Amino acid sequence: MRRPGLAPAALLLAAMSACASGAAPEGGAGPAIRVVPTYPGAAIFQRSDARPVETVIPAMPDSAWRVLTGAYEQLGIPVATTDRASRLLGNEAFGVQGRLGDQRLANYFNCGTGLTGDVANSARLRVNIFSQLAPHADGALLRTLVQATASNPQGASADPVLCTSTGRLETWIANAVRLGVLQRN
Repeated sequence: MRRPGLAPAALLLAAMSACASGAAPEGGAGPAIRVVPTYPGAAIFQRSDARPVETVIPAMPDSAWRVLTGAYEQLGIPVATTDRASRLLGNEAFGVQGRLGDQRLANYFNCGTGLTGDVANSARLRVNIFSQLAPHADGALLRTLVQATASNPQGASADPVLCTSTGRLETWIANAVRLGVLQRN
């Protein structure tokens, strides 16, 4: 099923497939940040150095595909984009606050710290998450890319804070797919 915001998903698919190294901005000051509009009045922030976490799943891609959606459902992540032909699914504008599944958000995202502790636990996060399955010599290669921004849930006027992934969400998804495949066999 194709959704109106598939253009950013296509950009992510290209980035995930190529896994090319991102260039730092002039002067080597760190990763470049780009803003990708998703729909009128909204955008996601992408770091040039963001890389998908890759995991080999001991199953054919079609078998792993059947359980991938279930992993998202277990976490409470609505799947907004599905491209069956390229085995890509995800959500480019998922809003969440407090917890994802049974974990506090700081377990999955580092958005810095404030007076009350981890920003990820108190802010409203806008998550951009996509997973893709590809053939691999040992089964299927699962690539999951997660990016997020945090903003004040009270709507105070401040720019969103760019968050980094701890890698635990990508690992959780890979483990859920691996377990789901084993249970189906």
